[in-house]
Amino acid sequence: MIEEVKLLKFQFLMLRLLQFISTTLLVFAAVSSYAQISNVTAFDGTPVKENRYPNVKGSPWLVDAWLEGEIWAEGEQHLKNVKLRYDEYADEVILLKEGKSFRLNPTTIKGFVIYVPESSDMEAKPYVYKNGYPEVDGNNSSAFYRVLYEGKKGAFLYRTKVELFENAPTYGSAVNETSFIRKKRYYIYKDGKMHAVRLNKKDILKTLNSKEAEAFVAKNKMKLKKEEEVIRLFAAIESM
Repeated sequence: MIEEVKLLKFQFLMLRLLQFISTTLLVFAAVSSYAQISNVTAFDGTPVKENRYPNVKGSPWLVDAWLEGEIWAEGEQHLKNVKLRYDEYADEVILLKEGKSFRLNPTTIKGFVIYVPESSDMEAKPYVYKNGYPEVDGNNSSAFYRVLYEGKKGAFLYRTKVELFENAPTYGSAVNETSFIRKKRYYIYKDGKMHAVRLNKKDILKTLNSKEAEAFVAKNKMKLKKEEEVIRLFAAIESM
């Protein structure tokens, strides 16, 4: 009988110990999770209206639909598998969170990726954007650039500048029509500086200032009038 009582006491103590360990682990997990969420301040955002540009013809968006993407900020702050849109006119990343749209602060965001699918009118691929580059053409360090190629020796980028254009009134209407217009500008980031370039051999080789690049272009009879050619040249320079 005494042995049975001792056994019951031992089992009771073990049960309490297991309950304590389990509760401690749950509390630790909750605190850890809370700390993780609390640290992601870069992705808090400011609520925005869905229709930001009434009575303007055309679209300010890279792609009109919400698409899968990723965002990263300082340190290890990184969001994956989120819904994003990129407002090219305002140069702002919009995050869909709990059914609402939030504008993210470009001074705290370091880059983002939008995965454009096959169904889009654009080429299906990841569209990678980064900021933090030196000021150029009136663009400050928070301005986002599409990264076409990035290596240790330099980067090939572009930025789509979207502006509002006011058309003259059409026949039968006294109201001016406002629409979005797009202008694409290419840049080479090299030796800590940004250089605006045009898609042609003379401009790009002058900016690169590299005998190896000149030899590669001559050997492969490149005109450097297409993004793909310049990307191929940058990849070759990186391996030289």
